[in-house]
Amino acid sequence: MAPEQAADETEHLRQKVSQLEQELVQARLDGHRNRDHAFRLLADAAPVMIWLIGSDGLCTFCNKAWLEFRGRSAEEERGTGWTAGPTS
Repeated sequence: MAPEQAADETEHLRQKVSQLEQELVQARLDGHRNRDHAFRLLADAAPVMIWLIGSDGLCTFCNKAWLEFRGRSAEEERGTGWTAGPTS
């Protein structure tokens, strides 16, 4: 194999590896989104109150039962909003 041909082949392989890495990252992101969506559907169907609080103390999710009990919107509950309201 001529040096130019080897260099072209190497560059082609580098581009292919880069493309496959990007596809893998996207597939992982899509998988996380699908799991997150499935969790939210299940949580909203549950007859109990569910809310998620991060290690920073900020609310990231409240299901429908929680929002109905609190009488507030998801936007009002996000962040530190979950600490205010009728149950405080």
